[in-house]
Formats: sequence, C-alpha cells, structure tokens
Amino acid sequence: MSLIMAQEKKQTSQDSIVKHLKISAFPVAFYTPETAFGFGGIGIANFWLKNEKRETRPSSLQLGVSYTTKSQILVYMPFEFYKDDEKWRLLGELGFYKYFYNFFGVGIDSKEEDEEVYEVTFPRARLALMREVWPNLYLGLGYEFDNFSSLKIEEGGILEASDVP
Repeated sequence: MSLIMAQEKKQTSQDSIVKHLKISAFPVAFYTPETAFGFGGIGIANFWLKNEKRETRPSSLQLGVSYTTKSQILVYMPFEFYKDDEKWRLLGELGFYKYFYNFFGVGIDSKEEDEEVYEVTFPRARLALMREVWPNLYLGLGYEFDNFSSLKIEEGGILEASDVP
C-alpha cells in the first residue's frame, strides 16, 4: 500500500522558471542483506522549465531519505533537467551516505567465505551536462565525486592486512 500526495500548480507568470509543477511523495520500505530493513520517504517534483513545450520530457528533482536497522543513512537528490526541446540535458545526484559494503578480496581467487563488511561515510556529487549532436546521440562532460571518510574496517581482516587501494 502506498500513500500518494500530488499537487499540480500551473504558473501563469512570465517570470516563472518552472511551469506545470507536480509534486508526489511516497513512503519507502525495503530489505536487503546489506541493509536489513530500511524505511524513509521520497519526494518527486516533475515540471517543465520556462519556454519548454509540454510535448518534451519533463525535468525532475527527487529528494529521498532512508534509515536502516543497521544504522545506515542515505540522503540523496537525483535530478534531470531538459532544455531547448531536449537538446540540452543536465543530470546528476547530490547525496550523503553512511553505508556498509561487502568485500571479498581481490582477484579471481576471492572466496565467498572471505566476505568482510566495511563502513564508509561520504558525500556524493555526480553531474553530467550533455548536448544532442545527432538525433538520440549526446556528447557531454561528466564529473563524479565521492569523498570517502570515516572508513571502518574489521580488525585482522583482509582490508587491514593488505594494500588494497
């Protein structure tokens, strides 16, 4: 069962940057072996930028927040903006994570029983700006930044005893 709240707002002002704004909010519940149970919420805003036609794809901005029973925190804001009849596309994600990852070793001889878990806290920024140069062919630049800090590894584990980058 999901809760949906939606609001559509039509802008009539010529100065408005956004038109035909639709906002939706949903609760989130999930389970994975890495996270155990998690819960939170996500809000999604769909809209067209000023002077964009309704026949084009809408731009979108999301904001999600989740917490897991293993004390993990996920705050993320993916976005996708379209301009000039979809000739320009800006997409990416801003986020903050306190997350656990599984590590099995390096190379083809890694074994499932060697699994160890490590925790890392990091902000994330991912951006890509693209321009359509041919129908359905985009060319652009991208940037990805994850600043890992507060690395917590198992004492006596593979990560502590090796030179894994």
